[in-house]
Amino acid sequence: MVTVHAVKNAGLRGHLRSRFTHTAETSLATLVAWLDQVTLYERPDVHALATAAHEPFSSRGAYQALHVATGGSDVRIWAI
Repeated sequence: MVTVHAVKNAGLRGHLRSRFTHTAETSLATLVAWLDQVTLYERPDVHALATAAHEPFSSRGAYQALHVATGGSDVRIWAI
């Protein structure tokens, strides 16, 4: 299994086609510069709701947070 952490540390170029256009080279340089500002760790991500309790993410928790935020109106987050 290849992880994002491993690819970022080894470099993206090895996972891409060898012939880039000038635009692709520029885009890759921009992407690498942005990714250099991100710290990744070799452990699973933790997905939490942006609530006061920072509980683990779940669809149920998301619906409950929206229910409270909208004053109980009927919200369907997957119906968009």
